[in-house]
Amino acid sequence: MSKRKDDQKKRKRSVRSNEMEEGQREITAELDSDIFINKTFLLYRCTPFYKFEHIKFTQYGKELHNFITGQMLNRIPLVCDNGEENDFISEGKVVELFISKIKLSNWNGTNGMPIGVEIKFKPKGPAKEQIFHLIFLPSIVSRDFAPENSPFNHYPVILIKAPQRLANIAIEWFETRFDCRICRYRLESSHLKKFVEELANISFTCDDFIQTKPFELTFTIPDISEIKNIKLRISLVDIKRLYNRSKEQSDSQQSGIAERIDEHFFECLRIKLSSLILSKISNHAALVAGEGKLQIFAGLLSPKFTVSLLNQLVMFTR
Repeated sequence: MSKRKDDQKKRKRSVRSNEMEEGQREITAELDSDIFINKTFLLYRCTPFYKFEHIKFTQYGKELHNFITGQMLNRIPLVCDNGEENDFISEGKVVELFISKIKLSNWNGTNGMPIGVEIKFKPKGPAKEQIFHLIFLPSIVSRDFAPENSPFNHYPVILIKAPQRLANIAIEWFETRFDCRICRYRLESSHLKKFVEELANISFTCDDFIQTKPFELTFTIPDISEIKNIKLRISLVDIKRLYNRSKEQSDSQQSGIAERIDEHFFECLRIKLSSLILSKISNHAALVAGEGKLQIFAGLLSPKFTVSLLNQLVMFTR
């Protein structure tokens, strides 16, 4: 009799375990790399999470759902920080919220895959349902220095596409729940120059790169209030010429694409771009702003651009 009860308990535990694993697989399959495309994300940095466990995604989702519902009060802005006036709606509600891994091809999964939080919000009245996202990018640095059973998981970069109030509520929950600190992620001029290199090199692999949108580089002029910025547009064809010209030089003198652009404009216009602050870059593939904004556009090479840009964002936090 006792043996039969033990067998029944084992079967129940096995069924629960299988259901949990199956449920987790289903959730994981719901988010893929399309989540990054044609959205303007604000960038944040984050310290390591304490006791963040992947097997508890469902539990975390319920906790975050309840926390947001309790904190929203009566109104929530629908427009993220984009310079426009916020539209407010009253008595909206979170229809669905879940957390899962994101399937991202060619991502270095040494420390796991990116984690996505999807929030479906329904305003009161005829307004359509809105979908917002928080995406956590794991560290790509080896954790050999950390103990094998370390309770910490590091997601140094967070991408958020959500109204600012909703984002602040979610940030507060993560900071409290996992004893971490989250702040805005500003990019330096040197970071944007590295993005120019990455975007150009990947674009060169496209057969019809000649027809693509020119690069637009926005420079801020320090200490001169009369001129806010300078915008330079340069085609990929011209960048390719500068790139080939650089390759023809000896290895000791070879410079990167960004440096070649600086040298070219100094030779032609006597403008020393290195004295200015590169604050924004954009082309057919992406837009990256030093204030901490990222947008990746749809295209044949979007998967390559996505992985490359996200990798760079994580690397810059080292």
